[in-house]
Amino acid sequence: MFRGVDLLTLSACNTAVGSDASGAEIESLGTIAQRQGAKSVIAGLWSVADESTSLLMQQFYRTRVTAGVTTAEALRRAQVNLINGTMSAAESSSSSTSNRGVTVGGRPFIAPAGAPWSHPFYWAPFIVLGNR
Repeated sequence: MFRGVDLLTLSACNTAVGSDASGAEIESLGTIAQRQGAKSVIAGLWSVADESTSLLMQQFYRTRVTAGVTTAEALRRAQVNLINGTMSAAESSSSSTSNRGVTVGGRPFIAPAGAPWSHPFYWAPFIVLGNR
């Protein structure tokens, strides 16, 4: 089904995990896609935030195309940009608020100035299955 697909990006919630109603583990959508022929799959481990995911994916694809690096390295670089708040001017202007409802130890996460997406909730939900 996915033969010939170099990279399949599943930038939605929970696409790297699977379980049924009883809690038993089942194959995730990402795993199934890779077994069906996709060389690399990016998939999510938990619910994701729309704005930070959009920024992450924009930076991921820009890096992957322009830097000629592996999928995993392009994702890592995009994640580091979100952690450090080093996005392009257009991207950073759309992400000017800092606290977006994430709590740490029961307290609201207050992002450092200039790095509103520095909490792992925003940059860490995605994994790479395969790495072509």
